[in-house]
Amino acid sequence: MRYQTVRDILDFVRDFHARASRLFESAAGGAQQQKARWLLDWLAEHERRFAQSMTEFEQAPENAPMLREWLQYAPELERIPLELPRFKSDMTVDDAVSLAFAFDDYLVQLYQAVLTTCGSREICDLFKTLLDQERAEERSIARNLAQLQDL
Repeated sequence: MRYQTVRDILDFVRDFHARASRLFESAAGGAQQQKARWLLDWLAEHERRFAQSMTEFEQAPENAPMLREWLQYAPELERIPLELPRFKSDMTVDDAVSLAFAFDDYLVQLYQAVLTTCGSREICDLFKTLLDQERAEERSIARNLAQLQDL
């Protein structure tokens, strides 16, 4: 464990969402199934919006003091295991869902790790909100998958 600022962690999360978006976008281009392409395109856009909202949060002047806060025992973000399913060039709907859940699981682990080290109520509330959003994301994917299967 090491010292990190809240900004360091949010930068990492923003970049993670941006990389996930690019991966989903790339996978959508190779998917043969129309439903898989739709889901992958939706996931790519969804991740892109998360990355954008992180950027907007970081740029808001009122958040500057919190972003400079240090976490004394911050988790080593690169050491949290990201267990991705085998990536295929022609992803199915099930493959896309497995990949999306793997990304969500990673972020849940990351936020839980940060919550064990946050010092101030404000920082803990921020990461609790992000954790709740990630859990809501899993439900959103499940809902969209159900709608997609009804098509």
